[in-house]
Amino acid sequence: MRTCSESPRHDRAHRQRGDILLESLIAVLIAAIVGGGMAWLASRILDNQREARLSHLAVEALRNALLDQGVGVCGTAVTLALPGGLSPPAEVTCDDDDAIALTLAGHSHAIAPPPRITLEIGPADLGLDDTGPPLTLGSQQ
Repeated sequence: MRTCSESPRHDRAHRQRGDILLESLIAVLIAAIVGGGMAWLASRILDNQREARLSHLAVEALRNALLDQGVGVCGTAVTLALPGGLSPPAEVTCDDDDAIALTLAGHSHAIAPPPRITLEIGPADLGLDDTGPPLTLGSQQ
């Protein structure tokens, strides 16, 4: 004679309970993997946004230095003041072009064009990844 605990119906229900637990475990693992991926993606987006913000602020500071000092920036050290206590130095390059000879009505004059000024900051000076190109701003752009 069979008891209630030995019935085939009871065994099937017992096995089904184990299947449900296994399915729940797999669902939790999949949710954890998706959640981890979303957290990693959010961190990458925030890091890229930080880099873009720093680059934008640095270019704005370079423009201000070039507009405020003009040709007077040649031969001086330019240090930018950025938020967060960053003060990266900018490399200044001034190239003089050859004078242009202009002749009008038999009179010849040499006209010297303004120097070509280039301000450059390396990514390491901004605390960014070293693999990127430097930020370059010049008077001929």
